[in-house]
Amino acid sequence: MEKASTPTSASPHVILLVEDERILLNLYTTTLERAGYTVRTAENVAQALEAVKDATPDLILLDLLIPNKTIDPLDFHKRGGFLFFRKIRGDKRFDDTPIIVFTNLDSPDDRKQAKEFRARDFIVKANYSPKDIIAIVEKELQ
Repeated sequence: MEKASTPTSASPHVILLVEDERILLNLYTTTLERAGYTVRTAENVAQALEAVKDATPDLILLDLLIPNKTIDPLDFHKRGGFLFFRKIRGDKRFDDTPIIVFTNLDSPDDRKQAKEFRARDFIVKANYSPKDIIAIVEKELQ
């Protein structure tokens, strides 16, 4: 396995990975940590909001289909990832925080909604390898 480059800052960048599929959460947590990043994780909207309560990550990788017990995850306007987006984009602390949508959804409506929330990128998981994700993260954090 090829090791990705280490971030150049004195302290590692902190990435919040919001993903409810445990196998992907573990895969990308390990991949990012091996690349030298500090990774915080969340598996649902409540955990994601708690993770940013007292600290702002340097970058957020956000799945759109994350659980929220009060909504139907298949309802376009109420998907957990969009709810999280709406809540943090309403907080000035996150105005400059890059958020990369990291999902298997790929509809024009999803892309449009993500763009309205100022997503920096829209990544369809199935189309990218872990190595590709590291390159995208590194580019975004330069």
